[in-house]
Amino acid sequence: MESPKPPKPPKTFPFNTCEVRGGFAGFADFADFADQPYSASIDILSCIILLYLLSLAKHLEIQFFILSLFIFQAYHAYSHLFWSDHGDDGEHSLEHVYIIHAASYLIVIALITALSFISGKPPYIPLIFAAILLDFYIFLNYIGTVYNAISGINIWVVVLLTGLWHVKLPTVVKRLLPILLLLFLVIIGLFFNEKYNCEAMMNAYPFPYHIAIEICGLVISSLFAYIFLLLEKEKDKDKDKN
Repeated sequence: MESPKPPKPPKTFPFNTCEVRGGFAGFADFADFADQPYSASIDILSCIILLYLLSLAKHLEIQFFILSLFIFQAYHAYSHLFWSDHGDDGEHSLEHVYIIHAASYLIVIALITALSFISGKPPYIPLIFAAILLDFYIFLNYIGTVYNAISGINIWVVVLLTGLWHVKLPTVVKRLLPILLLLFLVIIGLFFNEKYNCEAMMNAYPFPYHIAIEICGLVISSLFAYIFLLLEKEKDKDKDKN
């Protein structure tokens, strides 16, 4: 009788993302199908939610924005399912990082498009350009994937806040927007926790700790999309009044 295959060893951060590849004891065979099944499952659920929210959008600009979130999460799910290993450990493979980062720029373009539709004018481009230059510096010098992620979030926040600065927000959006911004801070904190504490946490008790980031990401993407559905509804209401 063949002994069960042991799970693949974790890769160093950011590639292990605090989840043993192929699952934990008793799930080693799952590694043949999914490298990081817990994180991938949450991302797939996020994609399903975004597809539902996409079906509720009426205008092309809002549909484009929600679709960009879906594309980001869909590739994110794929990257957790199938790491591309180059060599024995694949630690030098950055193709997923590059593609995810490119997908984040698709969100930036879609966000600018959606905000321009909602407000009637684009967000403050000079400030966005400065944030993009900083992001390019971090990305090209590869300071670290965590910093790439934080820089990408920074661009989203700059675009969002400058785009909504002169928009009269409905009450529910006024309540939800601070929650969204707080969640961005929470996920940044979770990124740093993984970067510096992952090994210690795994040694203390093996668990797919990365699902905390994925759950936070699911809430962020769903809330992000929902806020723009509310803004779309408010714009249509104002249009009907006029």
